[in-house]
Amino acid sequence: ALALAAGGDYAQSKKALELLDQNLRERKTPEDERARAIVLASRPGGRRESIRTLEASFNRLRPTPDEEFLLARLYEADRDWDHANEHFLALVGAKGGANPSHLAYYILALLRRKDANEAAIWLARLEALEPDGARTLGLKARVLYEQRQGEAASRLVEDYADKTFKEKKNAAVLGEAASLLEELGRPVEAEKKFREYVKAVEAEQPEKNLVLAAFLARQKRLAESLDVIEAVWTKCKPETAALTTVASLRVGGATERDFRRVEVLLREAIARNPMTANLLVALADLLDAEGKDGEAKTLYRQILAANPRNALALNNLAWLLAFQPGKPAESLDLVKRRIEVTGPSASVLDTLGVVYLKLGRAEDAVQAFSDSAAQNPTASIYFHLAEAQMAAGKANEAEKASQKAVELGLKGPALSGADLHPLEQADYQKWAARRKGS
Repeated sequence: ALALAAGGDYAQSKKALELLDQNLRERKTPEDERARAIVLASRPGGRRESIRTLEASFNRLRPTPDEEFLLARLYEADRDWDHANEHFLALVGAKGGANPSHLAYYILALLRRKDANEAAIWLARLEALEPDGARTLGLKARVLYEQRQGEAASRLVEDYADKTFKEKKNAAVLGEAASLLEELGRPVEAEKKFREYVKAVEAEQPEKNLVLAAFLARQKRLAESLDVIEAVWTKCKPETAALTTVASLRVGGATERDFRRVEVLLREAIARNPMTANLLVALADLLDAEGKDGEAKTLYRQILAANPRNALALNNLAWLLAFQPGKPAESLDLVKRRIEVTGPSASVLDTLGVVYLKLGRAEDAVQAFSDSAAQNPTASIYFHLAEAQMAAGKANEAEKASQKAVELGLKGPALSGADLHPLEQADYQKWAARRKGS
């Protein structure tokens, strides 16, 4: 059963769960109970049942390090740091040293909690195990950043990337360094590395220019971003270029002229590739980004009529319908269909949570947003979680989620497309007013 689930396919994990349930009905064994818990851990709403089952099975059958690591991560995702830390420490403090992967994850977990000093202690252990490793370097830079040594962190990353690329000619290190530098708030240094990365690979991989374009859009340099995209548009898969372009419009502060420029590119690409569904998805996304959600919904329905399993169309139409009076029930059906296609990714769980919230199912929304945040902790997801906690009557938990949203970059009074969808403006203004008055 675990072999089925290990493939990462959601349908296969369902089959694995059915097989394990059948085995457990015939004869309960700690091995099957534990296997069921491991499969459940990856499914929406299954985290707490998985925790209970793993804890019970550990009392009967000694866990492997990977199983204890899973339990620690489940507790962390459930925002139970005391129990998570207990299991992390059992792993990383084990006699004879720790698994470097487990240790690296624990250091990141400490950094997520802004405990840079404790992270630095365990970083010394990782440096002893992997003194020249890329992840060791990345964690050291993050620790320095949290200790307010941004210049030192930047130099460390740049020097490592330059040295490694010179010795191994592996351009990936330049791209990884660029992303890390951006994360550390060093846009000038990040741009330099993004451009070096693109220069090293564009002859064979012209689509990597889209990475630079996305960075420029995040820096609110949309005209430059679109120039880069337009120059390589015909050298890339059209749907990849199209989806990247619309995403850039959303984060870059697009003008009417920008929208028209991109619409021309999209319609020309659709004319050349009329059977490429995700080009139509990109056009619908463009219409939505412009505030033309009625036209976007019509186009998404046309896409789904031709291809009922188009994951992007299912998710995006579900999102738009959630905000339309009388439509959240249809929206719930769409988002459940999306989960059947691709499984419970962070983005689809976020959509599911919004749908539950609009249906008045606050506790279900809290669970969906919590599962989403466990996979991808972003400002917008924590904003949604705060709204769900407030709707569930949990003001203290709502405030904690709000603080996390602010910490991750959500701030007012104005919103950019990178923060929240335009349809959420009213909800955001209420949230901001509530925090201002508290």
